[in-house]
Amino acid sequence: MRLIIVSALLFSSLCFSYRVPDFSSDGNAISKEDECTLCKFVVNLFDEWVKENKSISDIEDLARIICIDMKIEIKRVCDGIVKVYGPDVLCLVQHAELSADTVCAALVGSSCATPTLPANWTVKLPNDDPPPKYIPLSNPPNNKPTVKVLHISDIHLDPTYLVGSQANCKAPQCCDWLSSASGQIKAEKFATLSNCDIPQSSLATMLGEMAKYDFDWVYWTGDITPHDVWNQTKEMHIDLINTVNSIIKAKMPGKKVYAAIGNHETYPVTQLPLPSINPDNSPTPLKWLFDVLESNWNSWLNDSTTTPTIVKGGYYSTKVAPKLRLISYNGGFGDTSNFYAFSDVPDPYGQLEWLAQELQDAENAGDYVHIIGHEPPYSSTTHVYKENYYRIIRKYANTVRGQFAGHTHKDEYRVFYEYPSDGKCGAPYNFMYVAPSVTTYSYLNPAFRIYTIDGDWENTTWSVLDFDAYALNLTQVNKYHADPEFRPLYSPKKAYSMNALFPEDWSELIYRFSKNMTLFTEFYHYYTRRNSNTPTDSDRAGCSVGFRLPLLSYDNSLSSSLECTVCKYFVGKVEDLIKENKTISELEKLAADLCIDLDIELKRVCDGIVKVYGPDVACLSEHSYLSEDTICGVLVGDSCATPTTPSNWTVQLPNNNPPPKYIPLSNPPMNKPTFKVLHIADLHLDPTYLVGSQANCKAPQCCDWLSSASDQIKAKDFATLSNCDIPESSLATMLEEISTYDFDWVYWTGDITPHNVWNQTQEMHVELTNKVNALIKEKLPGKKVFPAIGNHETYPVSQMPFPSVNPQNSPTPAKWIFDTLESNWNSWLNDSSTTATIVKGGYYTTKIAPKLRLISYNGVIADTINFYAYTDVVDPYGQLEWLAQELQKAENAGDYVHIIGHEPPYASQTTVYKDNYYRIIRKYANTVRGQFAAHTHKDEFRVFYEDAVNGKCGTPYGVMYVAPSITTYSDHNPAFKIYTIDGDWENSTWSVLDFQTYVLNLTKVNNFHAQPTFSPLYSAKEAYSLNSLFPQDWSELIYRFSKNNDLFTEFYHYFLRRNSIKLTSSEATSLLNWLSSGVFGTCSP
Repeated sequence: MRLIIVSALLFSSLCFSYRVPDFSSDGNAISKEDECTLCKFVVNLFDEWVKENKSISDIEDLARIICIDMKIEIKRVCDGIVKVYGPDVLCLVQHAELSADTVCAALVGSSCATPTLPANWTVKLPNDDPPPKYIPLSNPPNNKPTVKVLHISDIHLDPTYLVGSQANCKAPQCCDWLSSASGQIKAEKFATLSNCDIPQSSLATMLGEMAKYDFDWVYWTGDITPHDVWNQTKEMHIDLINTVNSIIKAKMPGKKVYAAIGNHETYPVTQLPLPSINPDNSPTPLKWLFDVLESNWNSWLNDSTTTPTIVKGGYYSTKVAPKLRLISYNGGFGDTSNFYAFSDVPDPYGQLEWLAQELQDAENAGDYVHIIGHEPPYSSTTHVYKENYYRIIRKYANTVRGQFAGHTHKDEYRVFYEYPSDGKCGAPYNFMYVAPSVTTYSYLNPAFRIYTIDGDWENTTWSVLDFDAYALNLTQVNKYHADPEFRPLYSPKKAYSMNALFPEDWSELIYRFSKNMTLFTEFYHYYTRRNSNTPTDSDRAGCSVGFRLPLLSYDNSLSSSLECTVCKYFVGKVEDLIKENKTISELEKLAADLCIDLDIELKRVCDGIVKVYGPDVACLSEHSYLSEDTICGVLVGDSCATPTTPSNWTVQLPNNNPPPKYIPLSNPPMNKPTFKVLHIADLHLDPTYLVGSQANCKAPQCCDWLSSASDQIKAKDFATLSNCDIPESSLATMLEEISTYDFDWVYWTGDITPHNVWNQTQEMHVELTNKVNALIKEKLPGKKVFPAIGNHETYPVSQMPFPSVNPQNSPTPAKWIFDTLESNWNSWLNDSSTTATIVKGGYYTTKIAPKLRLISYNGVIADTINFYAYTDVVDPYGQLEWLAQELQKAENAGDYVHIIGHEPPYASQTTVYKDNYYRIIRKYANTVRGQFAAHTHKDEFRVFYEDAVNGKCGTPYGVMYVAPSITTYSDHNPAFKIYTIDGDWENSTWSVLDFQTYVLNLTKVNNFHAQPTFSPLYSAKEAYSLNSLFPQDWSELIYRFSKNNDLFTEFYHYFLRRNSIKLTSSEATSLLNWLSSGVFGTCSP
């Protein structure tokens, strides 16, 4: 069974691992975090298949399906990966104990898991003497002889390159005959700056151009075959190795070339089977490759002593000059993408022991050594292999005078250090030069280096004294048909003002990079051979045991992309299961397993969500309302898909007259009467709150009896600043404290139940609705309270089924909640005319003062998380048509209106619903004198504008006040608002004249056992220097926010009720757009 699990895992993981090892920049690239999630998901998924006794062929088929369905790669790539790597995968799991952690750490990296190795072996060195002290070097006197060495790497010849084919295809490699031509970017004649390798004719031209330069010999550090690893054969590898080496010989006649094996010479790419573990059970599984290399390298080396080690393991040593040896190293044995590297075979092919002995022999003879190899021993090398390599290099640091590698395609270097102490790097003792690539893959101009090396004289160091990097401007070649001429890019001495290029000099340069962003940007340009890339502070250098390197952290976080992929995979899987007539319970099990396997949530959360939401999802699926785009667009966001609605309906307004011109308002004269209105929202009472339980648990809500106590942050006595709601005793205390303030009536805009939506029942919702409303009545006696329904009153949370679409096939599916609300609200409203609409749809209107009418609006109907909102039901529960009629009646009667509701009609409401809402509010903009909402838990506002013109907002005609939450969820101090409203006099506007926000300092209450007293946080007029609070004033304030960072930071403090948060520029822009979101489309004030 274990064989099948790991085989399946490797097949599927390879599909996304081998898109481009180490340096993929494809638009479909998956972040490391997401790769880890996928890798572990595959383990669990295949484990289920094993339990069902599936065969190896079934596992292979499923690997292909996952690769294709999750859009890890296109079909031909997925099929090819499974075919190419299959024999090695099956062989390996039969002979090696590969844990899931080892596989996922190998494919994704140590941030995903720690690989487990059967043995942490250590190579025996020729003697037990401690490493000698490293002796720093110095430049030779002027006019001493030097030699020039050309360094080329990563050629990647593509025999299928096709001019005019698609250059930005969906596969990891493009520009070949399988990338069909289209209206996209096309493959250029010479070569293409994209995810493309190079054609043979261009390689020959470039090598011919390089041959014109002055150099004595060549270091050629490997990688011959192209990046379409899924579309290759052993025969193709042999043919390309012969072809490329022959071209080098033809274009550089008479030049001595010292070659190293690259990971793309092996077949399958990067796989190096061992004599004891290989698919053919052969004692010489790589004989075909090593024999081909030996036959090609022999004419250059002309040294019979190299043959035994080349045919044994693809490595060799030879004398290249007086007192200078060359060692060619096979880095593939320790490559983390070579699964054979995780076997229990110590020192595969005996290379490391041989390396140490060769260095000892060189030291004994008084020779110095250059080491060439393809792969630098760093993050892509197994820990045990690179630690042994570092140990060897440190012991012979005075003998090794240069290391030369490739593999990354970038122009870079590595400094080798003694072991760190207190986080500081030890002394630098060696250095590795990493050459740029000849291939354009990916998006890189072809380049090479020529080193100037201390030459043959008595006290030579045989070290690199300087080098020149040369690059080909491919844009110029392609666009202007210029000759493919390499031009000097930089020399480190001149570019970085270096006196020498010894390890200590490179180490000092790294320090200068950390202090000088301009200098580092110059390096970054050379590193990428592009002008357009600008590094960030996080792109600078970091220290490790063996080396120091630029840790280039590109912003490739694709969590939402992974969520989208998984969502669409799951929906497709459900559709397949429905076609197979699977039961609802089977579908629910799949959903729960996927949630658990992907580590989306804890098991109890996953199980609960499926149980709670299952009936509604099943109902909608049966009615065929939920498309893949709708489900994934809702759950993941617009970046994944656009939710589709069957019709883009429009509510009929009471008359067809165009909206009247909005009439700006002005402040009333002094001493006119006013009213005070308390606004409370988002109470979220948690009956399971438990003092001392875990406050930073792994579930979406903590501080309850299921969040076991630990050494983590614990739930406080009163309430907790975390992902926690509030206990009943604290809510009662806070309401009692609020009652001491001066106000005339209350706007209570909903949300009663806690955030543990997976652990609730309808009965619990009824009980908590009754309890919270009773508590408000008790603590605010004699006060008129005008409530609105929140999305947390419905069960399941945010789901509001319609009479024509619901699991019970009932004409009144939400009767239970509407009846509960009506029975609680009736004693406050004392208006029998409200009953009919409350029990119909959870909305109502009532007169609250002379010339002032109150409308309570049910925003849950249009919540984007309410899947019923995506049915073809026009104006569910008739609320919008009713709203327009009520506003018309108010206008006819000369009344003004305040609208309260829980959810502001913006991003969390369906487009068709909010557009109709905006249309209604615009028509009655002179009648609606205030809108009051909640839901976000933040202290904020929304300005409503006329339609945008050329990206600029139209005239502001309305404002919506969004109240802060009473609950602490998440990390918010409890707060409320009291509005001062123009009162009952002849020309009253009934508009908000000012408001005061009050906040409870929970840290003070918890840490110092202070009384839970709400203190003034700010008043809008005073804090923002506003003359009035009409729509035009708020719009002008948004503009001032965009120009005055200090003012906007003050707003942000009030917005969050926290001091420690700072905005980034992108967050600031997003929030400014958010504040002006009451408009058709986006605009800026």
